[in-house]
Amino acid sequence: MGANAFKQSSEHQPSYLQKFGGLNSPEGTHQAKRPVRLLAAPVSRSFCTVPDQPAFDSISRYRERPWEYLESEGGYQTKPISAKSEIAQCQNGEIKELVYRSVLNVGGVFAEYIEKYGSQTVWADYRRNHKGGIPPQKTRKTCIRGDKISGNPCPVCRDPKIQVDYRNVKLLEQFISTHSGVIHDPTRTGVCMKQHKNLTRAIDTARDHGLLPFRVPFVEFKMEDYSNSHGAVTKTPPPGEAGQAGPWYSWYQWNQPPEKEIAKVRQVYHKYLKEEEPVAGQ
Repeated sequence: MGANAFKQSSEHQPSYLQKFGGLNSPEGTHQAKRPVRLLAAPVSRSFCTVPDQPAFDSISRYRERPWEYLESEGGYQTKPISAKSEIAQCQNGEIKELVYRSVLNVGGVFAEYIEKYGSQTVWADYRRNHKGGIPPQKTRKTCIRGDKISGNPCPVCRDPKIQVDYRNVKLLEQFISTHSGVIHDPTRTGVCMKQHKNLTRAIDTARDHGLLPFRVPFVEFKMEDYSNSHGAVTKTPPPGEAGQAGPWYSWYQWNQPPEKEIAKVRQVYHKYLKEEEPVAGQ
């Protein structure tokens, strides 16, 4: 009877209790079976494996900090202290090299610029692609139209890591003559007219912020412009008499230009001038 009672009581138990054998057992009414717990196998983590890191987008980083791309020409920067201990624990040379490269990508700046351009400027090895032996006097308007890039793009458009910004001083210095301080002509550098306009605007902004030196032009002051003897800065002259003809101020009076100047203007605009008709009564 005890076995039948146990069988009937087990039929009315919930499904999750029936799965693990119920709370009561046939050996005794006070003994209970503990539910079986499925434990996952322990995952062995080696200290020498490369940690999973998100993809390193250098283009977006250079867009936010454009000067870091040209500052990478100095080589590798110092690694973090935590990276040294991680590399020291590794015994495998291949894994050690992988960790070293991942640390450089995160903690330091990889010498990308020096590998691509060396010690030259970004436009040193660029050659324009034009029809015929005589190059045009102007470069193309732009290299990128929508999502299409033209063939042989200019030095600035061909490298997406080059960002024209007034804070990118090392890039702007490459487009300025070291002798005269004048911006190089686009026919020499090969940049398109759109990027040349952006470079000119960035150079002017950098000079306004004091990031680039420039030569202040010599200005010769005329003392006549700063004198207080002119009628415009002296006391207002008294009004003339009722019958007096002429303007209130003397400098508003009509001055007949010289005949030579009038002849020059007539010679330039003779196609557009109308013949003077004689006034009636003369």
